[in-house]
Amino acid sequence: MTRQLELLLLLQAEGKKSVRELARQLEVSPRTVQRDLDALSAAGVPVVAERGGGGGWRLMEGYRTRLTGMTDAEWRALLLASGSPAADELGWSAELESALLKLRAVQPSASLPHASALQSRLLLDGEGWTAAEKEQPHLSLLMEAVLQDRRIRFRYASPAASPAPAAPSSSPLPRERLACPLGLVRKGSSWYLVADELESGRPDSAPQEPVRKTFRVSRVLEARLEAEAFQRPKTFDLPSWWAASVADFQSALPKPMTAGLLVTADALARLKRMRYVSVDEGSVRLREGASITASGSCAGQPPVPAVGSAAAELPTVSADGSAGEPDEAAAAAAQVWLQAEVRFDTMDYAASVILSLAPGAAALSPPELRRLVRERALRAVRGHEEPQ
Repeated sequence: MTRQLELLLLLQAEGKKSVRELARQLEVSPRTVQRDLDALSAAGVPVVAERGGGGGWRLMEGYRTRLTGMTDAEWRALLLASGSPAADELGWSAELESALLKLRAVQPSASLPHASALQSRLLLDGEGWTAAEKEQPHLSLLMEAVLQDRRIRFRYASPAASPAPAAPSSSPLPRERLACPLGLVRKGSSWYLVADELESGRPDSAPQEPVRKTFRVSRVLEARLEAEAFQRPKTFDLPSWWAASVADFQSALPKPMTAGLLVTADALARLKRMRYVSVDEGSVRLREGASITASGSCAGQPPVPAVGSAAAELPTVSADGSAGEPDEAAAAAAQVWLQAEVRFDTMDYAASVILSLAPGAAALSPPELRRLVRERALRAVRGHEEPQ
């Protein structure tokens, strides 16, 4: 969009403005704004100057191109969608801002207060709390390939490898791939390329049937467009394929598990604040007199089977936490415990959480979780033994 057209749309969308205000918004000098206003007037655009303290430049009353058929609800929906960071990541933020400005200029003025109210009351922050996705320098090129149905050659790092462009001489680059890019998907802060991989990229490689795959854009090391275009599969539907791909991925993940825990009130509060942990509130109940004994088992529960001879090497811990002879009666009287059902993403994660809460938590069920916790605790004890 030319600067003079942007100036015209600003006056049409926002009304009377001083030369200084226009210069600030257009990021040019006041002298340049004045020249552009003169050029618009010479071209037949009815720009009017108002003198005085509250003066400025405006368009003659009635000079407006109206967009028909766009309701207030549709306008709000468009503004809402414009809050996505995808346009900025694709390098389209300037084009998006220009498009919105054009729409504001031709939208009936009665709708604009509603739009401003929406923008001041609703903010979309699409970034998660974890670290943002690594830089994706090839995203724009991949988008161009998708839009033009052009083949691409690229190198792709494995999940464990660093996607830095420069690899040490001792570490060869990943093999070159040739693919037909079918679509790009943004999930969270990560971008994914869906493409039909044709071959390994080596000239001597035998022809292969295309294999549809998903590639994480942040792992693309190098990429270049091929001159040759490809015929896009007529039956391919990106939303449907992505939904099926996500379902397959989720079905292959480790299944969540529920564990019965004995916890102190403090440990239960910490559990509720943890990510990937869900406490069944209806299952929480008092368990008076239960305690974690010096032998590592819970009063009223069968002891955990010993793991090798190291079980005899565990130190005894009294109720006040100091080392010494076991005082199970005092421990039982000193603490009231809670029993709860807790859902974890995996058993491995459950064992890690329980050990992190020790001595304020113990596993009651399932038996395999109790064994895993005890095995890890014994290994930790052996790793912290004083040298002989």
